[in-house]
Amino acid sequence: MYCGSLNFTPASFVMNPGETNVRIQDALDDHSTEKERVELWAELGDNPDARRTYLDFVYLEISLEFARAEISPSSVGEVISMEKVLARQKRKNFKVAVIAAAVACLVGAIALMLMKVPEPPLASFETSPHTRFTLSHVTEKGEESPEGNVMEVGSRLRVTKGALKLQLGEGVEAVVRAPAEFVLRGESLVEFSHGTAWFEVAPEATGFQVTTPEFLLTDLGTAFGISSKVDQADEVHVFEGQVKLKRHGDEIEVNLTKEQAKRTIGKSGWEKINFRPEAFFTRLPTVDLLPPHLHWSFDQIDDDGRLLTMGELEVAQPVEMSVYSKTEGPRLAEGRIGNAVQFDQKGDSLVSNWPGISGNQPRSIAFWLKLPKNLHHYDARLMWWGRWSSDASENSEWSLRATSYDYSNWATARMSWTDETRLQLYLGGSWWIGASALPPGTWCHVAVCYGGKVDKKGKPVATFYLNGKVEKSRHQYAVNTFGKPIDTILEPDSHFVIGRSRSSPESSCAAAFDELYVFDCELSPEAVRALANP
Repeated sequence: MYCGSLNFTPASFVMNPGETNVRIQDALDDHSTEKERVELWAELGDNPDARRTYLDFVYLEISLEFARAEISPSSVGEVISMEKVLARQKRKNFKVAVIAAAVACLVGAIALMLMKVPEPPLASFETSPHTRFTLSHVTEKGEESPEGNVMEVGSRLRVTKGALKLQLGEGVEAVVRAPAEFVLRGESLVEFSHGTAWFEVAPEATGFQVTTPEFLLTDLGTAFGISSKVDQADEVHVFEGQVKLKRHGDEIEVNLTKEQAKRTIGKSGWEKINFRPEAFFTRLPTVDLLPPHLHWSFDQIDDDGRLLTMGELEVAQPVEMSVYSKTEGPRLAEGRIGNAVQFDQKGDSLVSNWPGISGNQPRSIAFWLKLPKNLHHYDARLMWWGRWSSDASENSEWSLRATSYDYSNWATARMSWTDETRLQLYLGGSWWIGASALPPGTWCHVAVCYGGKVDKKGKPVATFYLNGKVEKSRHQYAVNTFGKPIDTILEPDSHFVIGRSRSSPESSCAAAFDELYVFDCELSPEAVRALANP
């Protein structure tokens, strides 16, 4: 007798009432086969009339058992064989089991009918390390909000740091990077107020839509990325397949296919742009995209010449950054994001009370840089901290510069000008230089990451990035003994300075800076990509 494995789904066969009655009687008399009993239990689970009939039969059998139990005079002294006793006992045991099974099955059926099976969430998500987000739901009065990282229609998700991977139904997957905010409007519609996201849509989910403040995108079975930002035009980049675009308030539709990209222009137009797959994450990052840092946005300089210092890096005292100038500079100018700081007067600089990162500790620095249009014989120190000495072997300075010098023969003191300006890193007596030219007169994102390690020859190992991509670089020269720790000795005049050289304090780099970050760790390539594609 199998009641424990009974599955109350519609039976694959249909019994007529007479056949049901026969099956019930055979089961009670222990004359049915295993298959017949399984079919009967399925019928009982699916058919209320059959269950009532079954209970009637069971009641009748119980009544008959009581009747048989009455002792008649003719039976006194009658000898009952052991075989009959055992057979009767077997029937009784079977009927007791049948009755117990019937009760269990009926209780189970009633429980299944009364129990409300919860439906799976419309969407769920997982996050990268140290991601920060807030999730809110729209629910009816008295209705409980869903628990965990799940979304239903009307759920709003705001991501302020990190990234998340969203699974929507069975056919849509997305990777969203902070900052972002979106609302789930339905199984096939997501509304972005702002954010950067990559979507992959399976064929069965074709027709999925994303709306931004400027357009409606309809998927035609593809993978695509969107970028919607408050201060920039909305963008669409198609990785595979095809999408259909329509500006809000405009009936004209535009189709984009593989490796095509466009952004909004004006009130109803579109502008063709370069396809930039590096601006999107197609898988969930496994690292913290924004570790502890110091950050200068350069959006504002107060009346006392101070700039706001942001971030959460552990420092001995609050960090202050102030303007140092003998004229009226540096000044604020249009930046890559908001405002930027522009140096164009001799001696202009920004000086902080922060001594920088000392010893051989890891460090990374990342920022937007705009060099002057005329880079003929350009050579300028961009930023530095540590102690400088005219005796190169005593230098303990960390610095970045942009230079058109060719330092390939630095060891023999033979230098010459080139037609390209490249990024150069100085680490306590060791020189590294990037292989690619920095573009004149336009914004580019640069980053230099050092993990506190040296190679087999004792040379420090540093990684250069240009516009989010790893940049080839070469170690030019080391005046210090190989393996000597890089030591930015902290002195009152060795604090972090931007815009001028220590050795030539009257000079100026004549460049612009925006969104400067300093980290006390070696940034991952994913983190650099995130900074280079805000």
